[in-house]
Amino acid sequence: MSKHKKKKNRPEDQERLNAEVSAVTEEISPAEEEAPESAETPAEAEEITEPAEEASTEAPAETAAEEESSGEEKAEEEKKEPKKKERREEKSAEKQKAKAEKKEEFAERKISESENKKLHERFKFDWELEENLIEALDEDAAELAEPEENEPEPIEVHTISFAQAAQTVFGLFVLVFSIVGVIATGFKIADVVKQRKDNSAQIAYFEDFIMPLVASDAPIFDGAQSLNEDVVITAACWDIIFNPSVHYEFSGGAYSVSYLDVDRRITKLFGPGLSYTHKTVGDVDLTFEYDEDTGMYTIPAYPRSPAYFADIAGMSETESGSIELTVCYRLPITNWIESVDAVEKTMIYTLVPTDSEYNVTAIRIGEVMSEAN
Repeated sequence: MSKHKKKKNRPEDQERLNAEVSAVTEEISPAEEEAPESAETPAEAEEITEPAEEASTEAPAETAAEEESSGEEKAEEEKKEPKKKERREEKSAEKQKAKAEKKEEFAERKISESENKKLHERFKFDWELEENLIEALDEDAAELAEPEENEPEPIEVHTISFAQAAQTVFGLFVLVFSIVGVIATGFKIADVVKQRKDNSAQIAYFEDFIMPLVASDAPIFDGAQSLNEDVVITAACWDIIFNPSVHYEFSGGAYSVSYLDVDRRITKLFGPGLSYTHKTVGDVDLTFEYDEDTGMYTIPAYPRSPAYFADIAGMSETESGSIELTVCYRLPITNWIESVDAVEKTMIYTLVPTDSEYNVTAIRIGEVMSEAN
C-alpha cells in the first residue's frame, strides 16, 4: 500500500466540525447562563455612563430653554414633565435591555471561543483518524481496481463425457490390477527366495548328488532299467572322481578302484537290480579302463572338464512323494571351476527317496536354450 499523503483541511470537514462544536456549545451555554454575572467589563462601564452623559447634555439645554421661556411655558413644561420622565425611563429601560443583550452576547461569544478551542482539541484525534481511514480506503480501492501482473489466469471448467469417464474407470481398473500383479509377483519371488534360502543345504546336496549324470551328459530316460550299461558305468566313474575315497590307490595321476566300489556307486545313483557287465568305457578324450584279470578300474583323478555343471533352479515334491528338480546345465569356464556362463539347457530330474538317500529314476528335457536361440 502506498504511503498516506499529507492531510488537507477540507471545507466539508471544517463545516462538519463546526456543526459538532455548535451542538456541544448549545448544550453547555444554558447551564452557564444560570451562573452569577461577573464584574462589569470596561465596555459595560462605558455603556452605563452613557445615560449620565446624556442627562448632563440634556440638563443645560433645558436650563437655557427655561430661562428664555416665560412662566407659562414653565407651567406647560411642568405639565409635560411627566411625559418626558416616562420617555427617559423608556429610553433607560431600552438601554438597560440593550446592555443586557450585549452582555449576554459577549458572554456567549466568550463561551463559544473557549468551547470551540476545547472541542477542536477534543475532536482533533477523531477527525485525523477519520481522515487517515478515508485516505487509506481510497488508496486501497484504487490499488484493487488495478489488475495485478501475476494474477493467475481463470480456470476453465470442462465437462467430462461418458466415454471419458468410462476410459478413466477402465484405466483405474488396469492400474489396480497391474499394482496387484506386481505385488503378487513380488510376494512370489520373495517366497521362492525364502524357500531356496531355507532349502539351500538340501539343494546343495542334490546338486552334488546329480553332478555325475550332468558331467557325463546322461541321456533322457524313464526308468533306470532302460539305461545303457556304458551310461551307468560312466556315471559311477564320474561319481568316484567328484567324491574319491582316501582308501584308493593313487599312482600316475589316476585312481585304482575295484569293480565292487563301482557297483556301490551304481546302486547309489540308480538303485539296486540293474543288469550290466563291467568293461572299459569312455572315448578318446576320456577313458575308464577295466582290467578283467584284476577286476580294477583305472580312473583319472584330473580328467578333462565335465560336459556341464549343475545348477538347480527349482525343486518340488509330487503327490507320490518323489522330488522333481529343475536343473540348469551350465558350461564350464575352465577345468574344475564352477561355471557362471549362460544356461545351455534345462533338464527335469525325478528322484525317489530310499532308506538312506535318493535314486534317480527319470530324466526328461525341460528346455533347450540353444535351439530356442
